[in-house]
Amino acid sequence: MFGEIDPLRRRAAIDEIFHEDAVFHDPNRGIYRGRDEIDRIAGVIKAAHPDGTDFIIARDGKIAAVYLFFDELPS
Repeated sequence: MFGEIDPLRRRAAIDEIFHEDAVFHDPNRGIYRGRDEIDRIAGVIKAAHPDGTDFIIARDGKIAAVYLFFDELPS
């Protein structure tokens, strides 16, 4: 979802795989709650950081929380 550059496809993915009350944890900007905020910040992050590592917590087959890290990977 964070790799999707098309805003309509990104939103469709968010609606499909995230709970309505999902939480996204950004180490630099804070915590975002709900699909609308996750959609908004995902676009901002994609534009600024084309790469990043993310970890998810799933509940009942949908994403309940996301943690994103911008650490550089070792060579």
